[in-house]
Amino acid sequence: MGNTEHLQRRDISFVSFIAILEFALALAAPSGGDALFGGVSVPAWYTFYVNKLFAGLPLLLSLSGYLWSIRGESPSPNRKRSSLLLGKADRLLFPYWLFTTLLYFVAVGLPNYLAGSCPFTSYTQWLLFSRTQSIGYLWILPALFWLHCITLVIPKQLSLKQTIVAYGVALGLYALGTLFEVEAHQVPLALAWTIKNAHFFILGALVQKIYRRGVPGRVTIMALLLFHAVLVARILTPYKQPWLLLFTLPYFTFLLIIVYGASSKVGKWIERPLWRDLARFCYPIALLMLLNVLVFRLWIFPLVSGSAWGINLAMIASFVSNLLLPLLLARLLNRYLPRSWRTTFGFPTQRLP
Repeated sequence: MGNTEHLQRRDISFVSFIAILEFALALAAPSGGDALFGGVSVPAWYTFYVNKLFAGLPLLLSLSGYLWSIRGESPSPNRKRSSLLLGKADRLLFPYWLFTTLLYFVAVGLPNYLAGSCPFTSYTQWLLFSRTQSIGYLWILPALFWLHCITLVIPKQLSLKQTIVAYGVALGLYALGTLFEVEAHQVPLALAWTIKNAHFFILGALVQKIYRRGVPGRVTIMALLLFHAVLVARILTPYKQPWLLLFTLPYFTFLLIIVYGASSKVGKWIERPLWRDLARFCYPIALLMLLNVLVFRLWIFPLVSGSAWGINLAMIASFVSNLLLPLLLARLLNRYLPRSWRTTFGFPTQRLP
């Protein structure tokens, strides 16, 4: 089954759709006080959403693991490790370099040049330590690259028992990463973050294998009950209390199980053109979203910074345009992008209808 067929499956489309909605909402906000982007404070409801409910990154990592488990992607006699690695570098690291460079010159390089100083002062810092950037989501691309590097040494077909063992090892790495927290500027290209959060990738593969075997209804009901219990506990726990971390992993775990469970029962609405294209173009949309985020953070949010209603209306406009404008551009690129560039920016080799 090819990649295009994967993205046309309803379950994959549903999870991709939820992930891109989460990303669009997470980026539809001012910069939280960062002077580079106007220093506009975020509303209280958005702080609540990000600290208590946001699950975009776990969804994206688990979706990658889910797809990897379906495809059984690993080296084969017809395709060497070096070929697979170069393909992942082309699809993940090149767009990361391109969009990080664009972000740097708009946010730092151009202002430095206009102020009469060197425009390249901190370019290497931005490129290598991407989690320190003011718009901090591009680092997910090198993180996914590291995860796919790890899959090159994993057997092509993991059994359910082997996947459970791998998940246990990944949870152990998560526990170690929580105990020995590493600052974002100490490890290049989000490598430490990748190792700490690899359990979401393995969880996606594990969920795929479990749901392929069939899940009894009572298990789904139990997962729903546990998820709501953990959700209430997270909501009631103050932001900066250390025990909030106790509910973080269970919250994401049960949420992912529920989302994937719901994805197997999703109806035909996901095949409507708008929802379908948001799902199948979710990767290029996430890349192209950066341009819209820059416009809002550099110019629009500072204009309405004196009005709470203005900020909230601008955030609604930012959320909608974060989805629709990149979607329109993705549709154009799907039609006109040369074949040699299609896989680099997340499009299938053959143009989609």
